[in-house]
Amino acid sequence: MATYEWTARLDATLRAAGIPIWGCADITQAATPYPPEWHVVDRTDGVKVRIDYQDSATSGQITQGDNIALTFDVRPYRTRRLADIFKDVQALTASQQQKVWADLSAAVPGDVPRKYLASVGPNAASIFVMDWCVYVFGGTAAQQKASQNDLISMYVQDNPAYLRQPSFDPTINISGTEPIP
Repeated sequence: MATYEWTARLDATLRAAGIPIWGCADITQAATPYPPEWHVVDRTDGVKVRIDYQDSATSGQITQGDNIALTFDVRPYRTRRLADIFKDVQALTASQQQKVWADLSAAVPGDVPRKYLASVGPNAASIFVMDWCVYVFGGTAAQQKASQNDLISMYVQDNPAYLRQPSFDPTINISGTEPIP
Protein backbone atom coordinates (compact mmCIF):
# COMPACT_ATOMS: atom_id res chain seq x y z
CA MET A 1 0.00 0.00 0.00
CA ALA A 2 1.48 3.32 -1.05
CA THR A 3 1.92 6.18 1.40
CA TYR A 4 1.74 9.86 0.51
CA GLU A 5 3.65 12.62 2.22
CA TRP A 6 1.57 15.69 2.94
CA THR A 7 3.61 17.90 0.60
CA ALA A 8 2.79 15.63 -2.37
CA ARG A 9 -0.90 15.76 -1.42
CA LEU A 10 -0.75 19.55 -1.02
CA ASP A 11 0.88 19.84 -4.44
CA ALA A 12 -1.90 17.74 -6.00
CA THR A 13 -4.59 19.70 -4.15
CA LEU A 14 -3.23 23.05 -5.33
CA ARG A 15 -2.99 21.84 -8.92
CA ALA A 16 -6.51 20.36 -8.77
CA ALA A 17 -7.75 23.79 -7.62
CA GLY A 18 -6.27 25.26 -10.79
CA ILE A 19 -3.52 27.15 -8.99
CA PRO A 20 -0.41 27.41 -11.19
CA ILE A 21 2.55 26.21 -9.12
CA TRP A 22 5.96 24.73 -9.84
CA GLY A 23 5.84 22.80 -6.56
CA CYS A 24 5.89 23.01 -2.78
CA ALA A 25 8.09 21.80 0.06
CA ASP A 26 8.19 21.46 3.83
CA ILE A 27 10.95 23.85 4.90
CA THR A 28 10.27 23.67 8.65
CA GLN A 29 13.85 22.54 9.27
CA ALA A 30 15.46 24.91 6.74
CA ALA A 31 17.91 27.53 7.92
CA THR A 32 16.63 31.07 8.22
CA PRO A 33 16.53 33.67 6.93
CA TYR A 34 15.00 32.35 3.76
CA PRO A 35 16.05 33.70 0.39
CA PRO A 36 13.82 36.68 -0.47
CA GLU A 37 12.51 35.01 -3.63
CA TRP A 38 10.96 32.19 -1.61
CA HIS A 39 7.23 32.37 -0.93
CA VAL A 40 6.84 30.90 2.57
CA VAL A 41 3.60 30.18 4.42
CA ASP A 42 4.04 30.09 8.21
CA ARG A 43 1.40 27.88 9.81
CA THR A 44 0.20 28.25 13.41
CA ASP A 45 1.44 24.70 14.18
CA GLY A 46 5.02 25.72 13.35
CA VAL A 47 5.12 24.04 9.94
CA LYS A 48 6.63 26.20 7.22
CA VAL A 49 5.62 25.60 3.60
CA ARG A 50 7.44 26.93 0.56
CA ILE A 51 5.15 27.28 -2.44
CA ASP A 52 6.70 28.12 -5.80
CA TYR A 53 3.95 29.84 -7.76
CA GLN A 54 4.29 30.23 -11.50
CA ASP A 55 4.50 33.78 -12.85
CA SER A 56 0.98 33.35 -14.27
CA ALA A 57 -0.54 32.96 -10.76
CA THR A 58 -2.86 35.82 -9.89
CA SER A 59 -2.91 37.43 -6.46
CA GLY A 60 -6.27 35.70 -5.86
CA GLN A 61 -4.77 32.31 -6.73
CA ILE A 62 -1.80 32.96 -4.45
CA THR A 63 -4.13 33.90 -1.59
CA GLN A 64 -6.22 30.79 -2.26
CA GLY A 65 -3.10 28.59 -2.33
CA ASP A 66 -1.76 30.12 0.88
CA ASN A 67 -5.11 29.55 2.61
CA ILE A 68 -5.16 25.91 1.51
CA ALA A 69 -1.60 25.45 2.85
CA LEU A 70 -2.50 27.11 6.17
CA THR A 71 -5.18 24.54 6.98
CA PHE A 72 -3.88 21.49 5.13
CA ASP A 73 -3.77 18.16 6.98
CA VAL A 74 -0.07 17.35 7.38
CA ARG A 75 -0.55 13.77 8.62
CA PRO A 76 0.82 10.98 6.40
CA TYR A 77 -1.77 9.28 4.21
CA ARG A 78 -1.99 5.93 2.46
CA THR A 79 -3.83 4.58 -0.56
CA ARG A 80 -7.42 3.56 0.19
CA ARG A 81 -8.55 0.01 -0.50
CA LEU A 82 -10.02 -0.35 -3.97
CA ALA A 83 -13.18 -1.94 -2.52
CA ASP A 84 -13.79 1.15 -0.35
CA ILE A 85 -13.34 3.51 -3.29
CA PHE A 86 -15.70 1.31 -5.34
CA LYS A 87 -18.39 1.57 -2.63
CA ASP A 88 -18.12 5.37 -2.76
CA VAL A 89 -18.34 5.38 -6.55
CA GLN A 90 -21.41 3.13 -6.44
CA ALA A 91 -23.03 5.53 -3.95
CA LEU A 92 -22.87 8.45 -6.38
CA THR A 93 -26.16 9.58 -7.90
CA ALA A 94 -26.87 8.66 -11.51
CA SER A 95 -26.20 12.27 -12.52
CA GLN A 96 -22.86 12.33 -10.68
CA GLN A 97 -21.80 9.01 -12.21
CA GLN A 98 -22.71 10.30 -15.66
CA LYS A 99 -20.58 13.44 -15.15
CA VAL A 100 -17.60 11.40 -13.90
CA TRP A 101 -17.83 8.98 -16.82
CA ALA A 102 -18.21 11.81 -19.35
CA ASP A 103 -15.03 13.45 -18.04
CA LEU A 104 -13.02 10.29 -17.62
CA SER A 105 -13.94 8.73 -20.96
CA ALA A 106 -13.45 11.94 -22.99
CA ALA A 107 -10.61 11.99 -25.50
CA VAL A 108 -7.43 13.88 -24.75
CA PRO A 109 -6.71 15.26 -28.25
CA GLY A 110 -3.31 14.26 -29.58
CA ASP A 111 -2.71 11.95 -26.62
CA VAL A 112 -5.21 9.20 -25.81
CA PRO A 113 -8.72 8.30 -26.99
CA ARG A 114 -10.01 8.29 -23.39
CA LYS A 115 -8.62 10.27 -20.44
CA TYR A 116 -8.28 7.24 -18.16
CA LEU A 117 -5.89 5.58 -20.63
CA ALA A 118 -3.29 8.21 -19.67
CA SER A 119 -3.08 6.85 -16.12
CA VAL A 120 0.44 5.72 -15.21
CA GLY A 121 -0.29 4.37 -11.73
CA PRO A 122 -0.18 0.76 -10.55
CA ASN A 123 -3.66 0.15 -11.96
CA ALA A 124 -2.75 1.22 -15.53
CA ALA A 125 -2.70 -2.33 -16.94
CA SER A 126 -6.00 -3.19 -15.25
CA ILE A 127 -7.50 0.04 -16.60
CA PHE A 128 -6.58 -1.09 -20.13
CA VAL A 129 -8.30 -4.44 -19.52
CA MET A 130 -11.42 -2.67 -18.22
CA ASP A 131 -11.34 -0.43 -21.30
CA TRP A 132 -11.50 -3.59 -23.41
CA CYS A 133 -14.44 -4.83 -21.31
CA VAL A 134 -16.34 -1.58 -21.79
CA TYR A 135 -15.61 -0.94 -25.48
CA VAL A 136 -14.95 -4.36 -27.05
CA PHE A 137 -16.65 -7.01 -24.96
CA GLY A 138 -19.80 -5.01 -24.37
CA GLY A 139 -22.13 -7.02 -22.17
CA THR A 140 -25.41 -6.15 -20.54
CA ALA A 141 -26.18 -2.66 -19.24
CA ALA A 142 -25.47 -3.88 -15.69
CA GLN A 143 -22.12 -5.37 -16.76
CA GLN A 144 -21.21 -2.14 -18.56
CA LYS A 145 -22.03 -0.07 -15.47
CA ALA A 146 -20.02 -2.42 -13.23
CA SER A 147 -17.04 -2.16 -15.61
CA GLN A 148 -17.30 1.63 -15.62
CA ASN A 149 -17.42 1.73 -11.80
CA ASP A 150 -14.40 -0.60 -11.61
CA LEU A 151 -12.51 1.61 -14.03
CA ILE A 152 -13.42 4.82 -12.19
CA SER A 153 -12.33 3.26 -8.87
CA MET A 154 -8.96 2.17 -10.25
CA TYR A 155 -8.39 5.62 -11.77
CA VAL A 156 -9.19 7.30 -8.43
CA GLN A 157 -6.77 5.00 -6.62
CA ASP A 158 -4.05 5.96 -9.12
CA ASN A 159 -5.05 9.66 -9.11
CA PRO A 160 -6.18 10.25 -5.50
CA ALA A 161 -7.34 13.86 -5.92
CA TYR A 162 -9.33 13.28 -9.12
CA LEU A 163 -12.77 13.12 -7.44
CA ARG A 164 -12.09 15.55 -4.60
CA GLN A 165 -14.60 18.22 -5.53
CA PRO A 166 -13.85 18.11 -9.26
CA SER A 167 -14.69 21.17 -11.37
CA PHE A 168 -17.33 19.23 -13.33
CA ASP A 169 -19.26 18.52 -10.08
CA PRO A 170 -17.95 19.98 -6.79
CA THR A 171 -20.58 18.01 -4.82
CA ILE A 172 -18.54 14.85 -5.41
CA ASN A 173 -15.86 14.21 -2.79
CA ILE A 174 -14.15 10.81 -3.09
CA SER A 175 -10.50 10.55 -2.15
CA GLY A 176 -8.09 7.83 -3.20
CA THR A 177 -6.19 8.27 0.08
CA GLU A 178 -6.89 8.18 3.82
CA PRO A 179 -4.96 9.12 6.98
CA ILE A 180 -2.71 6.43 8.38
CA PRO A 181 -4.20 5.52 11.78
